[in-house]
Amino acid sequence: MALRDSGSLVEAAERVHLTQSALSHQMKELETRVGCALFVRKTRPVRFTSAGNRLLTLADQTLPLVHSAELDLQRLAGGESGLSLSFVLRAGKCGQSLAHCAAALTDTVSHALLSMAASMSPN
Repeated sequence: MALRDSGSLVEAAERVHLTQSALSHQMKELETRVGCALFVRKTRPVRFTSAGNRLLTLADQTLPLVHSAELDLQRLAGGESGLSLSFVLRAGKCGQSLAHCAAALTDTVSHALLSMAASMSPN
């Protein structure tokens, strides 16, 4: 990601606190492991291959989840159990309002755990 954001191996290496040579070796090792080139060398900015773009997309999706999991584990290790809320949504406007509130809560409180069930019965 640092390579995409900076556009060059030299600048990417600085961002991740490595020498350019060390980062270049790591990238070459990764390319060997996956069996294909991830970017075109000697272009500025660096141009990624389709495989490199796919890997970047996966990193964009995965790294936030890993970060969230790390935060959750740190909270649990620190004795926090998080917020747990369970409820049943009934058909109608009240259920819709409650669903919107629940969504806002999970957006605000990252460690909230919600359990919802839907019911078509008005009672």
